[in-house]
Amino acid sequence: MGGESATTSTPKLNLPKNGINGTTITWTSDTTTWVANSGAINRPGSGAPKEVTLTATIKKGTAEATQTFKVTVPNNDDADSSKAGKQYAPVTVVKN
Repeated sequence: MGGESATTSTPKLNLPKNGINGTTITWTSDTTTWVANSGAINRPGSGAPKEVTLTATIKKGTAEATQTFKVTVPNNDDADSSKAGKQYAPVTVVKN
């Protein structure tokens, strides 16, 4: 899974659709307002950072497994406007 550019206000997580050994991966967000199932990020305008659970469902044939990740999306107010190109606080992703 990829990250985002620190200078981007609306980044997108790189969510793989295929894994090793012919597995397929589908992604589901518990709060698509902030993180879409496609990985697109929508930063809140202000307030506390938003926490979202992103679930990867890995399948091969009839076998299936899941893995969850905690995604923290900071708001647009966390941008450092003193830097060229306005640097935004990074979105963080932690495996649960």
